[in-house]
Amino acid sequence: MSVAAPPPVDVESSAPAAQTLTAYARRWWANVRGGELGSLPIVVGLIIIAIIFQSQNDRFLTAGNFVNLMVQTAPYAVIAMGVTFALLLGEIDLSIGFVSGVGGVLTAILLTPDGNVMPTWLVLVIVLGAGIAIGTTHGLIITKLGVPSFVVTLAGLLAWNGVVLLLIGSKGTVILQNDFVIGIANNFLPDGTAWILAIVCVALYAAVLLARQRSRKANVCPRT
Repeated sequence: MSVAAPPPVDVESSAPAAQTLTAYARRWWANVRGGELGSLPIVVGLIIIAIIFQSQNDRFLTAGNFVNLMVQTAPYAVIAMGVTFALLLGEIDLSIGFVSGVGGVLTAILLTPDGNVMPTWLVLVIVLGAGIAIGTTHGLIITKLGVPSFVVTLAGLLAWNGVVLLLIGSKGTVILQNDFVIGIANNFLPDGTAWILAIVCVALYAAVLLARQRSRKANVCPRT
């Protein structure tokens, strides 16, 4: 007696259905009802903040103010993107603030116009090398010696705070006067260059997604 084989599953036709906006919205709503709020509290908080600040100043929700906010938060966003990788690995980095402080102080000191100004490119290489060396040292202590990242980076927070104070010394405030470095933080790209850069970034991202989709389809073997 032969048993009929189950009908083949059409992977190609079922996969797109699970990726539609409607299916995504249903999954999101099911997660919310199950207590998995995800980024919903952040979105709601931003909406509340926007409403409150706009009620206090009618220029809050303007393009110019958004540009100022993005410029002011750019350093923190860069640091946050870096520490995200540590968090994804289940680790933590408490020293990242003062490690970046060491880089900033080194940049300001090495570019101080006191008659012995170093080339800007060389200063940037030195500062980046110092950051890589500090991160590598922390990583080796954590991975090779088995010391928890919380302990290592907490000690690093205190240690690099002291290094910042030693580098500044009696100068108090070190004023950065290099036009190139100041321009990185404050200048804007020309409109044409900005549009070209945006289009290139979007095209590269689309190419990565397309290559990933093709690789996923190539790895799907239909059942016979």
